[in-house]
Amino acid sequence: MAGSTAIEPEDIDEQEGAVTSAPKLVKKRRKKEETARFQELEDMRALLKTYGGRAFCWRVLSRCGIYEENLCADVLPMAKREGKRAIGIWLLTELLTAEPSIYTQMQVEAVSRDTDAGRASVG
Repeated sequence: MAGSTAIEPEDIDEQEGAVTSAPKLVKKRRKKEETARFQELEDMRALLKTYGGRAFCWRVLSRCGIYEENLCADVLPMAKREGKRAIGIWLLTELLTAEPSIYTQMQVEAVSRDTDAGRASVG
């Protein structure tokens, strides 16, 4: 768990029965966090390599209303919309961190889908 201060069993020196030095422990945890983050970004890249993965992410971003203003007199609906927006902003940040140029590609694909859907509904 990131930022956890709990001592793991592997952090105990079996001969001494003492906790290993703090710098060594910090370095070990930082490495574990970096490895986990690297894997998260690799997972996102794998998702973004597929048309379906990009389409799904676009749908989520669209539903989150990241570019909408959520101010209104009723606090509860506003809070709900702001929560959705926060998730959308997080997802957008993850997408751009994993693959900086992907947003433009997703926009082009979304326009193409919308155009195709418009043609299908007319015929």
